[in-house]
Amino acid sequence: MINASLQGSNLRNSKLRKADFHWANLSKAWLRGADLREASLIKTKLSGVNLNGTNLSGANLREADLREADLSGAKLLGANLGKADLSGANLSGTKPFAADFDEAFLSEFGSAGQDISDAKLEGTIMKDVCGLDSTRLAEYERRGAIIGESSTRSQDADQDHEVPALPLRVHEKKRKKERTEATGKNEPTVDTPSS
Repeated sequence: MINASLQGSNLRNSKLRKADFHWANLSKAWLRGADLREASLIKTKLSGVNLNGTNLSGANLREADLREADLSGAKLLGANLGKADLSGANLSGTKPFAADFDEAFLSEFGSAGQDISDAKLEGTIMKDVCGLDSTRLAEYERRGAIIGESSTRSQDADQDHEVPALPLRVHEKKRKKERTEATGKNEPTVDTPSS
């Protein structure tokens, strides 16, 4: 179903394990309770979709458009949400153990019991965070998330929606980490001014 247009479809409780929805348009589809384990949803349009209670364990949602999606109660065990746009998405009650949110964009995050403390967060941009205590915010930052910063938005030629551009300091952190791994020596920390 690569590049398929299933906008607004009712796929509730469907068995779609290992399905390939690469580049598909599933905006405003009804996928509540579906089995999407190990599915390929790379660059898929899922804005406004109902994924309540859906099993997305091991699914690849890299660079997916999940703006305003309802992921409440979804199982995200080992899911890849790297570079996904989760602006305004509802993540309450999700189970993101070992999920990869690296370089994802989250806005309006933190209310209604949303917690991604078990996920990978390197370079995750979290804007308009609310309802989280300072301990949890500090933990997210320690693990590589960028909290409360406005991000520069850029137009991605491959998508018709805006995606966040990573701040310069994220790229510097990655280069430092790569150099440290290559040489085995820690470099002194230098603060890079945010743009």
